Amino acid sequence: MDKSKNILAINFGGIGDEIFFLPTLISIKKEFPNSKITLALEQRSKAIRDLTDIIDDLIFVDIKGKNKYFELIKMLLNARLGNFDIVISSGGNKLISILLFLTGIKERYGYNTGKLSQLLLTKAVKLDKNRYACAMYHELATPITKIYTELPIINVNPQKKIENSVLIHPGVSKMSLKKRYNKNCPT
Repeated sequence: MDKSKNILAINFGGIGDEIFFLPTLISIKKEFPNSKITLALEQRSKAIRDLTDIIDDLIFVDIKGKNKYFELIKMLLNARLGNFDIVISSGGNKLISILLFLTGIKERYGYNTGKLSQLLLTKAVKLDKNRYACAMYHELATPITKIYTELPIINVNPQKKIENSVLIHPGVSKMSLKKRYNKNCPT
């Protein structure tokens, strides 16, 4: 059995969202070890490629800019020309299923946002925003693989310690609270 796939993953958001999406990509890569993974993301999160060796290519999409519709059309063109076997998107918007359908990619995975997603996606996965974000994103991989990667695995070169310093990160943003996304690690 050929374990090689050409996979397009779409995940818009900040670098934290990209890190939380890594377990999903890692599990899929373990299922298809010879696969090529292309990640469509916002330019501000391009550093994710420095943190992992599983992402082969990036497609930048300025989803928040004044030309966002042109950017989406450009991404669709890249998807159609990319000969992808699978597309997976972490977006919870009801229109994501239309976007994935328009890629022309045969296998499409996203969240169940109603009848349209059930009709247009290969598998519409239940969206539970109250779950830890890594687990919520990883649900997208369950129709593709039984492999489960619980936490993000990142490759970071050791850095020199800065004496008498403290790094504080609240773990959530105002936007994630507003959208009711749980970005805290389970205890």
